[in-house]
Amino acid sequence: MKTPEEWMRDFEAKIADAQAKAAAVQEGLAGAGGSAAPAG
Repeated sequence: MKTPEEWMRDFEAKIADAQAKAAAVQEGLAGAGGSAAPAG
């Protein structure tokens, strides 16, 4: 059985991962819109 501290740590890690993925998706959308720097 996890302690509340362990549960909170796991929960915060999942939130941070989800935020990182959301940021990557937003960057991808910005790149598709042509606002990103040219490749190469």
